[in-house]
Amino acid sequence: MKAIKGVDAYEIIIAINTQGYDFMVNQVMLIKNSRIYIISYVATPTRYQQFL
Repeated sequence: MKAIKGVDAYEIIIAINTQGYDFMVNQVMLIKNSRIYIISYVATPTRYQQFL
């Protein structure tokens, strides 16, 4: 678990292969003011760190 501006958030990082292509997926989920937010980031393994 991590915090984003004081709000508890959960982070999932996975590596997937679909149709022969490799991807890294990062999702952060949080609840604020009775709303659920899911922030997703997907990139190839070689470019994954470039935009984090």
